[in-house]
Amino acid sequence: MRQFLSLAAALVGLLASPMALAQDGGMFAVRVRAGNLSPANSDASNMALSINKKSTTEVDLSVFLNANEALELAILSPQNHTLYSAAWAENVGSFKQTPITLVGQHHFTGLVGDVRPYLGLGLTYTRISGVSTTDGVLDFKRSSLGLAAQIGLDVPLAKGWLLNLDVKKLQIATRVSYEGTDLGKFKLDPVLLSVGVGVRF
Repeated sequence: MRQFLSLAAALVGLLASPMALAQDGGMFAVRVRAGNLSPANSDASNMALSINKKSTTEVDLSVFLNANEALELAILSPQNHTLYSAAWAENVGSFKQTPITLVGQHHFTGLVGDVRPYLGLGLTYTRISGVSTTDGVLDFKRSSLGLAAQIGLDVPLAKGWLLNLDVKKLQIATRVSYEGTDLGKFKLDPVLLSVGVGVRF
């Protein structure tokens, strides 16, 4: 009987937090954002490489661990970038990147009504694919793992719907090689500024 009561108390404790969270707005949130990706274009090779800015879309799923802490998994749509070399004064190819970001967030409550600012910190993994170069000998490392920092806010609308503003700084870098010789690191390190809508349930 004691073991049963202990187990029952543990289950009540586990259920209490999600129930309270549901009253606060739900354990999950899904957001869709439209944004602008602005790369830093810091190139350590001798080619002065850069890529263009890009409009993009992002989808994320957040899981709220309690009223203030959450985990967010965000996936950007694949972006195809034109690659420019200032050293050669011409476009030298293109490649596609697809960042996937996982951050832990702290949501602030009670600051400005129901508006919820948040800060996030985590990791971003980027897959580089579809590399195409004009001479066929310029190449890149195909993946990147770096830090991600985030600031944003959710503005509650009606029936769980949210207006969302979000800014991320992503560490994305690749090694550049030419005819098999490593030339150095090309840091994209973009800032992603986006706005969107979501629903919490």
